[in-house]
Amino acid sequence: MDILSHDAAFVQSAAQVLEDYLLSEVLFWPLQRERGAILGGDSDQLTPGNLLLSLTRLGKTISSDPFLMDSHQVIEKVRQQWKSAWLSKCRKEWDQRERLWLRYLEELKKEPRSILPADFPFHVRQRVILHLLEVEMGGLPSEKKAELQNADEILRSISQSGEFIWQKNLQDRFPVSTFWYLYLKTGKAKDE
Repeated sequence: MDILSHDAAFVQSAAQVLEDYLLSEVLFWPLQRERGAILGGDSDQLTPGNLLLSLTRLGKTISSDPFLMDSHQVIEKVRQQWKSAWLSKCRKEWDQRERLWLRYLEELKKEPRSILPADFPFHVRQRVILHLLEVEMGGLPSEKKAELQNADEILRSISQSGEFIWQKNLQDRFPVSTFWYLYLKTGKAKDE
């Protein structure tokens, strides 16, 4: 299953349970397809960040697919109806993903050769979700903003510019001006 097919299935499944999810105490909610099979892939659990990432990756595809459009409308309605619960989950997820991202960067900084370059496209997903959650929450407290800026400086110090690291058909949804960390290679240039 390609990533956009996965995202479409994810969004459609999320729309069916979003209200129950927001009213629960659970942060990571396993999603299932119509026939009960667990969704696979890199975002198989409903969280605000995973949902925002899937919606961003789908982009304009949503408006050209009636099923996705219906699911998107349900999601928007529920997000507005339960806005404080949605934002509370966004904050909790932001804290958790920040810890994961910082731990990964510390490992990368300590032992850059021990982490495979092929792992970076998966792990940088945390940073993308942090950005999407920050926008969704309307910004971050200054302390959190400073922590993220420090993490970005660490990433810049152990990487170099490169090509877009995710599937090329997603590039227009993630411009380099905002998502610069999706255009990096980990490790220093050979002449340094």
